[in-house]
Amino acid sequence: MLIDSRGRLFGRFNLVDLAVVVFLALVVPGGYVAYRVFRIPPPEIVRVTPSLFTPETPLRLRLEGRHFRPYLVAVLGKAGEPLSLNRIVLQATFLLQTPEEVELELPKMDPGTYDIHLFDEATEVAVRTAALVVEPERGATIEVRVRFVMLPAVVPLVREGDRDRWERGDTSLLQPDERATMVAVRATGESARLPPGDVAGVVVEGTVRIPAKARRLGGWEYKSVWLRAGETLIFETDRYRLDGVIERATPLPASAPDGGK
Repeated sequence: MLIDSRGRLFGRFNLVDLAVVVFLALVVPGGYVAYRVFRIPPPEIVRVTPSLFTPETPLRLRLEGRHFRPYLVAVLGKAGEPLSLNRIVLQATFLLQTPEEVELELPKMDPGTYDIHLFDEATEVAVRTAALVVEPERGATIEVRVRFVMLPAVVPLVREGDRDRWERGDTSLLQPDERATMVAVRATGESARLPPGDVAGVVVEGTVRIPAKARRLGGWEYKSVWLRAGETLIFETDRYRLDGVIERATPLPASAPDGGK
């Protein structure tokens, strides 16, 4: 008999044990093949565009590669520094995503070289080291002509060489080399009215030399004011505060002195 009374095949193999062995022999290779065929491969970043950011560069980044999938989280970290999900502050926002391309909106970043990390929940699934470089903000010396309206008693207080200040409470928001300088003052002989109360004032034309920063969308700024005609410039010292309208803004050569004292 092929199967005896004890359920053994050829008197040697137990049918249950044999069935388990056959099942494993068929299922394990099949499972491995299914895993290789249907598993989701990890994302791969092949190219980062742009890789260099200046103050004028829009904070948009494109990742090209393979196997991008939904619900990924993009994080930027300084190159060579350990990254911890417990203290992530530089997380990018996904704007567009396909399996081959991702467009990100970046947060404001300090100058330096950054790695890009992709996470799926708490698991890092891809990284591109030294993926992008952020250059420091460029500066320039901008000379602005400003039409100030002030009380007649204030006019003698305004002198060439006066330095601007910008404080919040007891904290200065400008370093000494970031402060504007009044380099020329000229009374125009015109009169004007000062709010509030429609007080009589006089017009003084001032030339202010400003160590300005480049705006990300073009142009220059100082104390968060765009240095262009029509914008209001505030110039303040320990003796007075002036509000004026910019009439003209002119970048000076890099070698031009700041006129400060």
